[in-house]
Amino acid sequence: MSSTPLADLVRSGDWHRVTQQIKAAVHNSFVQDQRRRTTALIIVPGREVRVTQSEIKRRARICEKWLRVMRGDLGFGLVKTMDLVPQALRAELDGKDYNPPLGAWGSTEADQDFISDAERTQGAVTPLVKGS
Repeated sequence: MSSTPLADLVRSGDWHRVTQQIKAAVHNSFVQDQRRRTTALIIVPGREVRVTQSEIKRRARICEKWLRVMRGDLGFGLVKTMDLVPQALRAELDGKDYNPPLGAWGSTEADQDFISDAERTQGAVTPLVKGS
């Protein structure tokens, strides 16, 4: 996992959007857990998840870990990262390995809002769109 500070992975103007998406991923993971529990034919004792402060923090830390991996280690654009974080969270909660899709390296047009001018001028980001 990348040791890059989070401040270097997300521009200051994008923090609100990132925190809202992490909050939504954590919330939706609890909703999914509840649906699984109520639709199961056999309810396994001890498998219920209580919405406690520590469980919320644990899930947020999982999201943060994957943000660091995808942005810092794999160099994904922020839009792609935030699209994949909920999948990574779900896989980890289910005890499964998660391997983010490695196709389409570089940034997309949607990522341009998240890419700083410094990243563009230093060549840290390779645009997929010609002429960018």
